[in-house]
Amino acid sequence: MSAYGARLGEERISRIVAYLRSVKREAPPAAGDAARGEAIFRGKGGCAGCHAVGKHGSRLGPDLSKVGRQRSAAYLRESLLNPDADIVPGFIGVTVITSDGRTLRGIERSIDEFTVVLQDFSGKVHSFDRARLKSAARDSGSLMPAYGTTLTAGELDDVLKYLSTLGIAEVAP
Repeated sequence: MSAYGARLGEERISRIVAYLRSVKREAPPAAGDAARGEAIFRGKGGCAGCHAVGKHGSRLGPDLSKVGRQRSAAYLRESLLNPDADIVPGFIGVTVITSDGRTLRGIERSIDEFTVVLQDFSGKVHSFDRARLKSAARDSGSLMPAYGTTLTAGELDDVLKYLSTLGIAEVAP
């Protein structure tokens, strides 16, 4: 892909490669129990605090209503275990420190040399004049926590089974 390097740049090429690797491929069905996975998604995992499935959950993170037909089980597992591996565009984190020392972290809605606009985890949007901030920086990692130590292997399988079913019923045979 070196011929595209000058036109697309490293970051865009990396995103294209990540997308191609994430696309659903024929694979054995995910192990686990979808009903238990949904309960973990809404309960212990706290996933619905940021992600929506249909009309339920929050819209702070990417909508997962059709993720089962859009992403492979391997990609979904990697997203749960290492969310920093592929951060979805439009969901980059930003941290600001105000002139009075308060630290706010949220999703970048707009950032340039003059202003920073972020949406905090409650959904409230904050706009700042950069000249009045101590600092403002995009986060290098995902806002989503890694679930490798939070969930057991069985619970991860259950959540993956649940996610892999999302959007599948809508596909006509």
